[in-house]
Amino acid sequence: MQHCRVDMGADESPYFIDCNNNGVPDACDIAEGTSEDCTGNGIPDECQPCVGDLNCDGTVGFGDINPFIAYLSNFSLWQEAFPDCDPVVGDINCDGSYGDPPDFGDINPFVALMTQCHEDCSCPGPVLCP
Repeated sequence: MQHCRVDMGADESPYFIDCNNNGVPDACDIAEGTSEDCTGNGIPDECQPCVGDLNCDGTVGFGDINPFIAYLSNFSLWQEAFPDCDPVVGDINCDGSYGDPPDFGDINPFVALMTQCHEDCSCPGPVLCP
């Protein structure tokens, strides 16, 4: 890859990570400013799990309150109701602890997030875990 253009020379592979499927390597999206990488982990923010979006509708807001309660009180029921949701979306305090057993340390950060996103925040949302 030369200057974020795939030229398929002898040393190059046609395979690169493109999590947002725009035909451009993620590293180039970040380098060219097409995608943000607020955490500095080399993954475009739009490809990160949307922390706080417990119903996985693409926004963080009041619609996530009941799913958050289910997530904490009956994780297997939450997984049945939202099978395509990545469990990391409930790790509101970004401590790496989520799922079963419940991490009650996520409650206060979730309340703060609801205060911030009372009119819905678009994903990836205000919380990006490293």
